[in-house]
Amino acid sequence: MTRFLKWATLILVTGLIAFMISAVETYPNSRWVAASGDAATDAYYALRLWLGKLGAKPHRVLTLAELEDLPPSATLMLGDRRDSFIKPAHVDQLLGWSKRGGHLFIEAEQPDQNDLLLDALDIDREAIENAVKNNDLPLDVTHIKLGAYQFKVQFTPYQNLLTDRKDAQWTINDASGLRMLHLQYGRGRITVLSNFDFMVENALSRHDHADFLWQVLNQGGKPSPVWIAAFIEGETTWTWLSRSALPLIITALVLILTWLWHVAPRFGPIQPDPQPVRRRLGEHLAAVGRFWWQHGMQAWMLTQVREWVTRRLSQQYPALASLPTAQLITQLSERSHLTPSDIEAALHGQPKRSDAFLRCIQSLIRIHQSL
Repeated sequence: MTRFLKWATLILVTGLIAFMISAVETYPNSRWVAASGDAATDAYYALRLWLGKLGAKPHRVLTLAELEDLPPSATLMLGDRRDSFIKPAHVDQLLGWSKRGGHLFIEAEQPDQNDLLLDALDIDREAIENAVKNNDLPLDVTHIKLGAYQFKVQFTPYQNLLTDRKDAQWTINDASGLRMLHLQYGRGRITVLSNFDFMVENALSRHDHADFLWQVLNQGGKPSPVWIAAFIEGETTWTWLSRSALPLIITALVLILTWLWHVAPRFGPIQPDPQPVRRRLGEHLAAVGRFWWQHGMQAWMLTQVREWVTRRLSQQYPALASLPTAQLITQLSERSHLTPSDIEAALHGQPKRSDAFLRCIQSLIRIHQSL
């Protein structure tokens, strides 16, 4: 009976589970996950990842100083909102770089903003009234034939490009007006777009946007480096100083810290100044001798000591001082217990080395002491 109850319970539980599984219906639930990290702050983050996978070596440009190091055959994507820091000198630099082989890929400024680059290229802009008044208008898909390829691209037409140039290699128009203009510029190229909206964030994955952009960038050739300056910022004062005067800043900081350390209050009682050390007379005499020796006054010192000994001899033993040199040396040798050669060297020698000079001085001192 117990075994029967166990099996019955197991069959009942299994059947209940099977019924619940068959009765439950699943529904798909899509939830939008917002971008995070770099993707939340950089609308061109997906574009950079995509270009990197295709070998285009993308580089994000953040300051004007980086534009001085543009590779000669690269593509520079220059976004809008640049009129506050792009100066005529920068325009000349960029156009000169393009003329030498670079590819300028330019987004036109908003219609109410200045655009020195497009002004230099004789290209103007006009706002599209309907797009300005109603942002909810449906966007048309433009069919584009570029070379041997067909593309479907969806532009955001809030402004049109206007130009009288007749030398464009190709242009792209949609129902609202001129969207793109491509020029051969010296050995380089310049592509002007009314906006970059078709290639930012997830718009790059729609229609044929990625394939179209790749064709415009490389024209069927090998990929070249792409520098993206869509959110370029002018250099702040601190950025310029750190780039141009870093050693000066470090020196100034060290001086300021040293001054603060000097003027800051000290803790604890003030210690009395130590008493000056009284040096012995011998130390002063030794210092004077070293000074004279270092300035080449050995002969002068030796002359002074010899005169000192001669005066002592004349004062104490006048008869001895008048003796011939040989007899004088003999007499002085007996008195001082020095050898005649030492007496001769002390009275008449010209020592060249320091040890010989010292021996002469010592011999003269012993002679003086013996008189």
